[in-house]
Amino acid sequence: MRFLFDSVKRLLLRRAPDRYSRRWPRISVSEPAQVRLPSGDDKPVIVNQLSVGGARIQTTAPLRAGDSVELKFDQIEGRRQSIAARIVYSLRENPGYYFACGLCFLGLKPHETQWLAAYIAAEQGRRRAAAAQAAEARGAQGDGSTAALES
Repeated sequence: MRFLFDSVKRLLLRRAPDRYSRRWPRISVSEPAQVRLPSGDDKPVIVNQLSVGGARIQTTAPLRAGDSVELKFDQIEGRRQSIAARIVYSLRENPGYYFACGLCFLGLKPHETQWLAAYIAAEQGRRRAAAAQAAEARGAQGDGSTAALES
């Protein structure tokens, strides 16, 4: 009985783990791209999440974890970009038509790191500004409708 009490006590008094934080901020996107496989074949993908450290992609092609690939963006900010990456995981998504794959970027040059970080920061800023503007517009609509009810 004492063993059970000690176990529960340790569980309840345990310090909460520090909040998990990522090394690089990430954004949700929906960008068409291509993955060049080790065989040289290009497969179409959609980039769902993007950070300086890597990306999450969705594809119909079954990709293998551990393979080195090249992620080729069609157009981001008017530029074509190609980044070497390693497939960290590849999971079949429900209902089974697509694969979700995590990519870890390899050997980014300083200018590529800066470009990606600047793109992500600018996109986050643009989204925050749009959300603030939408909230302000909702607030203005709320003020007007309240005034109309008071008259």
